[in-house]
Amino acid sequence: MEQKVLSNGVEVPAQIMLRYLLQQDIVIIPKSAHTERIQENTDVFDFTLTAEEMAELKKLDTGIPMIGNAEDPERVESAAKW
Repeated sequence: MEQKVLSNGVEVPAQIMLRYLLQQDIVIIPKSAHTERIQENTDVFDFTLTAEEMAELKKLDTGIPMIGNAEDPERVESAAKW
């Protein structure tokens, strides 16, 4: 899947996922302490994902929250310390 979406070689996986969320009108607040990654995180407005790419990415969703999952308090605590 990743190779299909990244076939043009311009975007990095984080950019693809940020763009995916943006195209679903989900507010994102990316975080990084590295200048290069901060720049990459802002370079998501000069491309769009096709309907086919969006559908492929949607298949990756397990439906289990990674942050804020009440069933995994340790993960919530860990995320709060980022």
